[in-house]
Amino acid sequence: MSQHTTPAHNVIVQIKVKLLGVSKPPVWRQLQLRADTRLDQLHEILQAALDWENYHITCSPSATRSSAPRTSTTNSRSAAPATEAPANRTR
Repeated sequence: MSQHTTPAHNVIVQIKVKLLGVSKPPVWRQLQLRADTRLDQLHEILQAALDWENYHITCSPSATRSSAPRTSTTNSRSAAPATEAPANRTR
């Protein structure tokens, strides 16, 4: 009996990404992407799916809430799940 293997670029996987610590409304995305998606590509996909810009908030004991960049969680993309097509998000 021979096994048929499918190349990873032909396999689509579905993942669910949920932001922890956010409960009202819950923020999550359901994404479909190629199984051979690299980590750097996944980073860009997540940035686009969550409508984020490419920055990181740093936290220190002396930091105040007003010093962190502000993001909006009231738009429709944050309140509803989204399915992203893999061809639109990979390079």
